Amino acid sequence: MGTMVAEELRAPQNSIANSPKVMRFFSGGCVPIMSDAVASIVSNVFHGDRARSIPICLYVTTYLVATSIDPVIGASILQSLSWRCIGHIELIFTAAFFPLFIIGLPETRGSAILRVRAKRIISKSEEVYTANKLHHDAKLYQAILQSMQRPLYMLFTEPVVFIVWAAFSLGTVYLFTQSVELVYGQLYGWDAILAGYVQIAIVFGEILGCGLCMSTKGWYYASADHNTEVPGTSIPEARLYTSIIGGFFGVTG
Repeated sequence: MGTMVAEELRAPQNSIANSPKVMRFFSGGCVPIMSDAVASIVSNVFHGDRARSIPICLYVTTYLVATSIDPVIGASILQSLSWRCIGHIELIFTAAFFPLFIIGLPETRGSAILRVRAKRIISKSEEVYTANKLHHDAKLYQAILQSMQRPLYMLFTEPVVFIVWAAFSLGTVYLFTQSVELVYGQLYGWDAILAGYVQIAIVFGEILGCGLCMSTKGWYYASADHNTEVPGTSIPEARLYTSIIGGFFGVTG
């Protein structure tokens, strides 16, 4: 989060026109931190696949719609303001909503909650030793080091999952969303302002995809009856049947 805020501060101040692209590259790498945090909180608050399906679906839809509608809002602002002013506006929104992340994202991890309870018991001078106290008495730098080691471990041990699938899923989304301006600009001669409004069609497609996902969640639950490896558990691949079709038509609008 600190890296993202630092890059947001530098982007509108730089005098080189292409420098915001470099700044946005690094700040964009910090965005999944908050999105993953929200998804983790939803998974911790709601227990079971049935309870999590709709909240996760609504969150992902909101996340994608907010990303896709940025060019629409930017196109309207670009009519009267420069890209530097847009950078300052983004910085203002980041600073305004940053306290909400602290207030609205409480700790929901079971291990962290148990650690706080263990410290409270120990502070009362009660001789209580718990597994949580023994295994979670780590320093801050150790926790940061462990968080950095996990993605690197996946990078070298799970290249298909970490690279190929991530590139395919995210690449498909941004191929459709970010190439709209280039396509309409080169084929029809539209400027950035007019081409930005085309993104609203992608937003409608994503909303339809959300409805398709929620209306077909019963297929995923029904797959538990056909699971021979782990009886009674829904098959994860059962969600892919509709996502292949909905992901294509939903993103294209």
